[in-house]
Amino acid sequence: MRTQKVAPSQSCKAAAAADARCKGTYAVNFEWTNGEGDNKNRPLSYGYQRDGEAKWYRGEPNWGDLGGQCWCSGSPPRFTRKNWVSYVSCIQGWEAPPGWAAPTCEPNPKLTLKLPDPNNLGGKGPDHGEESMLFFAATTIKGVSVDLKVTSDAVYFPANSEANGVQGSLGAINLKVCTTSNVTFSLVESGTNTPVNVDGMSITFLDLDEGKRGKQRSTVTVCEAELTLDPETELTTSNGSCTSVSSSKKGSGDDNPTSIEDLTDVQKRKVATFKYGAGNSFSASLGIGPKGKHGRNFNFYLNPIVIC
Repeated sequence: MRTQKVAPSQSCKAAAAADARCKGTYAVNFEWTNGEGDNKNRPLSYGYQRDGEAKWYRGEPNWGDLGGQCWCSGSPPRFTRKNWVSYVSCIQGWEAPPGWAAPTCEPNPKLTLKLPDPNNLGGKGPDHGEESMLFFAATTIKGVSVDLKVTSDAVYFPANSEANGVQGSLGAINLKVCTTSNVTFSLVESGTNTPVNVDGMSITFLDLDEGKRGKQRSTVTVCEAELTLDPETELTTSNGSCTSVSSSKKGSGDDNPTSIEDLTDVQKRKVATFKYGAGNSFSASLGIGPKGKHGRNFNFYLNPIVIC
């Protein structure tokens, strides 16, 4: 490993940001040499910094084992820790360790929803186990495989839980007449509960319609998100601290969409898209009005917003 002591004048992070290989991840070499007290004759300790999180090591670390850090050139600012003063330098002469690939980033990656496992929203089945709908490996964000986890609050009553899951390439949540439930859509690293942040999220709800004479009216309510409707929408809206959209016309099974693509004019009039800010979890309240014997489905599609 080649290191060079340099005057602390330029931010290592800024240097890394100029290199497309870094993608916001960078490594620096901390040389703690001027200790006091018990640390006066302390051996060199090395550290690296990644996305603002610093870690320290006794002895020289194996940089190739640090998760594919991007080694940058340039001079970071002086760092101090407790009473220690550091000479800091970036690692010079970047070379990728064997088998290492630069992180990839697809702006606004698409989600591909397959049958959830488990499919047990609110503990109402049809599966058992964790009370969620988990869509495994729904997308990849900056090189990380991401699951979509859908959960509900304690007040969730489906008319037919077996209708939950997917319809074509769209997600589906079934709801009983005269009930409302808050649902949350969360992005997590595949196979874990580790949140994955995005720069924004658009959630589109499709096929918002109702039965005869206003029975089973569908309503979606969202807070702190921007609503977009088709210019010829048939949905009604109400605004307060949150925004609600409701169906206004009877639907038919003949016009149910199975994809976000190639919607007909009739289908577009029943679509509402909410654009959220940055985060990893996004909530909406779904409700079905009174009257009628059957529940209804809420179809959804998520479009993460990722700035590379």
